[in-house]
Amino acid sequence: MAERAYCVPVDGAHIVLPNGSVVPAEGMDLELTTYVLRRIADGGLIIQPKVKASKKSVLTESEV
Repeated sequence: MAERAYCVPVDGAHIVLPNGSVVPAEGMDLELTTYVLRRIADGGLIIQPKVKASKKSVLTESEV
């Protein structure tokens, strides 16, 4: 199995993958292919730990 990492484009970068999809601003999990490694080396992508969505506290009427 190929190595993967969570990659995020730097501000203003528009990274198009070989399959035609675009890496969203919030980032995505990518296989570390030679293409992705080149985008990391040229500064267009950075590897970041994936940020989990925080659960928002929901208040009931009695708590408000």
